[in-house]
Amino acid sequence: MRSRLAGAARRAAGIAFVGLFLAGCAGTGGPAASPAGTASADGRREAYARLVSRLQPFEVSGGVRTDRGDILPEVIDIEIRNEVCVESRAPGARFWSLDYDTCFVWAARDSVGPDGSYAVSVPCLDADATYESQEKFGELRLVQRGPITFLAESDAGWKMQDTFASSRSQRRDLVLDLRTDKFWVVAPEADLRARPSATARSLVHSRYGDAVEVVRFHQGWAECLTNGKIGWMEMSVLGTQEEMKEAAPPAGQPPPADPPRGSGASP
Repeated sequence: MRSRLAGAARRAAGIAFVGLFLAGCAGTGGPAASPAGTASADGRREAYARLVSRLQPFEVSGGVRTDRGDILPEVIDIEIRNEVCVESRAPGARFWSLDYDTCFVWAARDSVGPDGSYAVSVPCLDADATYESQEKFGELRLVQRGPITFLAESDAGWKMQDTFASSRSQRRDLVLDLRTDKFWVVAPEADLRARPSATARSLVHSRYGDAVEVVRFHQGWAECLTNGKIGWMEMSVLGTQEEMKEAAPPAGQPPPADPPRGSGASP
């Protein structure tokens, strides 16, 4: 398991500090204006910072592939988010109170690389450690606010969500089960492209009557498998077998023969 995100030029992941809100920050006239048992905003901010500095990194790394081992020709973003809140207890009080508007939220995002791998990391409470401090204005401690959330989202229109209850770094591989439907090229020619763009690199050049296995349709494009390659074809060049037979073949080219029995795509 990789333990660091830095050093890979492709990495866009980073820890984004989303929000810190300070509650109960009494006294606007300087330290002399703060009565006993309260703290200035600066005092609380410094106490929070000392606690937060003790958090440990929680890393999730892995790969994204199909059940056939293909790396998808998509932009897939991986994001994890973690939220930690502060509880306080005034001097002499018996119970802790949750400062609902005093929370730290971190988010880290990475795009799956050309090799199909990713790694993201955020600060997290270590389950074996305590995060408490004794201050002049009372006691503070950090508590986990819900599980760490995981989101994988593709520009092809699908997403996958999960949560983590453990604070231990771990590996999470996403294996996508491809279920395909068979379509045929109904245009004189068509290109399987690396990205859903007419200017993207051509992976396979197909002709009228060639069969392709379609994984999904998205915004006028079809993600396809053909000739051992996975890429994108424009939906306008594909049709059912009946539509392919009805389409007139190009001049001088005979109609394609019916495919042999049992040649359909396996689920």
